[in-house]
Amino acid sequence: MIGSNIKKLRVQQGMTQKNLADKLFVSAQAVSRWENNEVEPSVSTILELAKIFGVSTDEIMGIESQKVDDDTEPLKEKENTYHDIPRQFLAVCHNCNQPIYESNEIVRKYDSVVWCKSCETNRITKERNARIDKSIKRRVKSFIISPILAGIWLWIAISGGGFTDFETVMLSIFGTISIFTFTSCCLLANNFIGEMTLTIMSWGFVKMPGLIFTLDLDGCLWFLTVKLGLFLLGMAIFLAFALFALILGLILSVFVYPFAIVKNYRRPDEIEDVF
Repeated sequence: MIGSNIKKLRVQQGMTQKNLADKLFVSAQAVSRWENNEVEPSVSTILELAKIFGVSTDEIMGIESQKVDDDTEPLKEKENTYHDIPRQFLAVCHNCNQPIYESNEIVRKYDSVVWCKSCETNRITKERNARIDKSIKRRVKSFIISPILAGIWLWIAISGGGFTDFETVMLSIFGTISIFTFTSCCLLANNFIGEMTLTIMSWGFVKMPGLIFTLDLDGCLWFLTVKLGLFLLGMAIFLAFALFALILGLILSVFVYPFAIVKNYRRPDEIEDVF
């Protein structure tokens, strides 16, 4: 009875089984089974169907309304009818294998894969906690590795006589600060410094043209000579781009680092793995 009523109301609304299934977050096969009276929808689903079709639940269930003086009797009959309907699940969670009875508890992962809201919430929480732990570890690394590299540069500058005049003093100090900030920005991985540096470096990988040569001694010597020259040229181009990327990264990191370290403390779950 319920199945034929659902089918009649669906046809009146001009819906296909797929249209109705999408509104209820169930499969078209579930709607087909309802209409063929193989299974009956749950009470919550009947309520949703009544909202979609704009009718009462009595009309879907085939219960004729009776006019009686005592309004409590129809309510009792209706309540008993609801309890007599077996509760049907809408889907099964592919993660915990538990049945899902409410449409708002369904989380679609793919076309044929659904999770319950509890499993999806747990997954999001675990991933966020993992990112936070990773972010804290990166912060600790930045506090250890960055001062070591900056100290090595400062030691080289001092031992090399880098404090002989004002210009070299400022260059040594700026180099120490920028090495600290650049290394920290790359390790924190919550800013654009590391990705920008790698991108500019990748521009230096130039594909050299192929060579045509004869298979004699002169041709082979010419081939080796030109090949070596092209290799050295390619290395020079790459080193030029790498040097430019490092210099640009060192300069910009001085301004980016304060925001990166504050972001690491305030929003540690925002992290991008570049290095």
